[in-house]
Amino acid sequence: MRVDLYTNPHKEQREWLYQVAIQAGKADIAHKEAFDELFSNFTELLKDLHQHVRAEEAFVHPLYLAKNLFMADPLHADHEILELSLQDLSLQMQKMKREDSGEKRAELGLFFYRSFNRFISQYLEHIDAEERMLPFLWEAYSDEQLMLCILTYKASIGSDEGLIKIVSAFESIDKSSQQRLFKGFKQNASSERFGQFCTQLKVALPPNGYQDLTSSLL
Repeated sequence: MRVDLYTNPHKEQREWLYQVAIQAGKADIAHKEAFDELFSNFTELLKDLHQHVRAEEAFVHPLYLAKNLFMADPLHADHEILELSLQDLSLQMQKMKREDSGEKRAELGLFFYRSFNRFISQYLEHIDAEERMLPFLWEAYSDEQLMLCILTYKASIGSDEGLIKIVSAFESIDKSSQQRLFKGFKQNASSERFGQFCTQLKVALPPNGYQDLTSSLL
């Protein structure tokens, strides 16, 4: 089976989206406890969706750009449109959170429920479009190259095992892929985590190797 950058995370997201939609439809938002639980679940989902987009922009879209400057444009445009929808949903949640009247909060909750389901329909179309790009990725890149993206992503968000693996393999990676992965790590990681990556690369690469890498990105 080929290395798949999309399917498993998308399966998890579909499940989470459906769960929140069911919760928003069933919960009695007039009761503050029910709303607080929905608010917490939606907030965690929002964080996950934002991290997912950052990861795709940092590690997957550059794979398309390396082969065709315009191939990732529709996916990037989708991300921007979806972000606007998420911002609107977040504002709706904040409005409910500020509402003291249970009756009014329930009315706002129904509006949110419908808006959230419209967002799901948008999001499902988007991730389906991404998954239909898998044959291109499999034709253009080896499993080893695709796995490097996964390892670098995991390292960028805190996997020490992933960091050790990507640093150990870095010298053997071709220069263009080094540059792509280095930029992706910087884009996706915290400044502290990126600093750890750079520190280890300076030790692992040959003399002047780190300087040559960073100079090529200026």
